[in-house]
Amino acid sequence: MLPFINNRPFFFFFYIQQEFELNKQVSVTLNVYPPNAGTIKISTIIPDKYPWSGIYFDGAPVEITAFPNPGYEFSFWQSVHLLPYPFHQESFILNIDTNDVFTAYFYGSPDTARITINEINYNSSDSMDAGDWFELHNYGNIDIDLSGWLFKDSNDNNEFIFPAHTILNRGQYLVICRDTAKFAQIFPDVTNFIGQPGFGLSSAGDMLRIFDADDCEVINMEFSGTEPWPLSANGQGKTLELLDPYGDLNSPSNWFAGCMGGSPGTAFIPCDMYISELTLTKTGFNIYPNPANEIANVTFSLDYTQYAMIRLIDQYGRIVYFIEGKNIPAGYHNISIPVHELNSGIYYCLLITSDLTYSKKLVVNSR
Repeated sequence: MLPFINNRPFFFFFYIQQEFELNKQVSVTLNVYPPNAGTIKISTIIPDKYPWSGIYFDGAPVEITAFPNPGYEFSFWQSVHLLPYPFHQESFILNIDTNDVFTAYFYGSPDTARITINEINYNSSDSMDAGDWFELHNYGNIDIDLSGWLFKDSNDNNEFIFPAHTILNRGQYLVICRDTAKFAQIFPDVTNFIGQPGFGLSSAGDMLRIFDADDCEVINMEFSGTEPWPLSANGQGKTLELLDPYGDLNSPSNWFAGCMGGSPGTAFIPCDMYISELTLTKTGFNIYPNPANEIANVTFSLDYTQYAMIRLIDQYGRIVYFIEGKNIPAGYHNISIPVHELNSGIYYCLLITSDLTYSKKLVVNSR
């Protein structure tokens, strides 16, 4: 039976050629350069490894398509006989009448997994007690398999293993909560959460560490329940919200107090956290024109020299503009934000000072 199995492909291809009256069999080899820069689909097959070879038929055209991996872009095709060099179409249909090698060339560099802790609820208020939870965000361009990953706090004996088949797709969020029943009661519309670690986060501050399936540390951040960390996130109903995933997770200036209850399972949804007329009048925080299509002017006043930062955030939680300073003098300030290259839509402008956080909506009508 072994010789029969080994010889079967030859007769199999011969029968196909005879049945459909095809001219002849040809060998097709596919290759990718640089290695692992992309994949190739030929008809319905996407090989796992390259170079790859298969038998096809003169008289039966096939479709060949190049797909870049994250971080790469398709450049051109090169073949020994049948394609002009260079051939810049990603996909083509061709009758292959001779043995040939098709190489897809890409340019760029490999993208890596980008995951961060995006929001932390470590001491709920009595009125919105959802238990301790934190949120992971995949801000990269590739999906991440979290199966078998570990979460630890400052105690090495406290360990939570991510369940099998836990996939965090690019751009998505995942909440890890201590008590799933309490969390679901407060946030019935949030479904992208897992639990339960069996341990919580200290109101005095704690450490959050994430390890991948190979036990390599991916995230290590430590927060405190005291200044300069936002105090309103400690038992007053707000959460710690991350400003910039590319910034230092251990820097208090990279975190701010979010809205009441937070925004688990999604990007930060700014709210008018301090909307009293007295507060707005005192700060003079305003945006004009609104809607804007070229320049948006942000105005505000400070009572004394202090830290101030402006962030413009799109509806997906991405920071599209930021400016900050540690010693902004007291008085009136006007900051011009160029918006002419932004897509039309609704954005959120945050003014964060040493004292408070303010938020306003900005409508951009790009030309």
